Amino acid sequence: MIKKLKGKKDDNKVSKQDVRIKCAFKQKYNDTILFSFKYITTQKEFSLEGLKKNKNARQNISIIDDFHTCLSKLSNEGWENTRKKAKGQGGIETIPYSDIYFKAHDPKNDLKLAKDTKLWIVRFGGDKYRLIGCKSDSCQLVFHILGIDYKFSAYDHGS
Repeated sequence: MIKKLKGKKDDNKVSKQDVRIKCAFKQKYNDTILFSFKYITTQKEFSLEGLKKNKNARQNISIIDDFHTCLSKLSNEGWENTRKKAKGQGGIETIPYSDIYFKAHDPKNDLKLAKDTKLWIVRFGGDKYRLIGCKSDSCQLVFHILGIDYKFSAYDHGS
């Protein structure tokens, strides 16, 4: 038996424009940073996978430890505090997608990254490394990690 909603007319239609997808989690945790590795580059020199090639195990452990510390700090501080910080203190700087030397692993173009899309860079490990990513369009809490620059080779760092 199918019941009708009170006051519902059979000709009621909902257009795609009327439907807005909201991140339910954001309503409760509006300043939380969630991390996604779905689109991290497959180019090993800009991912954690590349550390396997490096024979210096002590350095690898240090980089991974600094990376973990960075993620923990970002998680605890949230977007608002991170935006307020200077780039040398773990704040955010931006760079256009066209300026990086790797490509995000996004075969279906879900992120719709254009040449001028601003990527966010967070320094970690005492300015030795960079976390490179972008915020999600569908949920502003999500930070898609696209690559890790642990050799100063992901983009032109200037002189």
